[in-house]
Amino acid sequence: LFINKKEILPIGEWINSESYPTKGYKFRPYFHVLPKPHAPHLSTKGREWWKVKLKLNASVNRPESQGGTWYLADSIKLIHRI
Repeated sequence: LFINKKEILPIGEWINSESYPTKGYKFRPYFHVLPKPHAPHLSTKGREWWKVKLKLNASVNRPESQGGTWYLADSIKLIHRI
């Protein structure tokens, strides 16, 4: 999960996470990465799924209705679109 629709992320380069407080969203720092492209609690409008490498900060167990385990990453590298 990444919030900043104006940002263009480079493919194949490490990207450090930044926080973008957004009205209507709970503040959640770090990149939020799922083990599979499944997050029924999120809108599909404008959604893209990417295979990434990540530098893990922590993991959080969430209900399957929220995508299951979330990996919180300090940095990610975009590999390819799924």
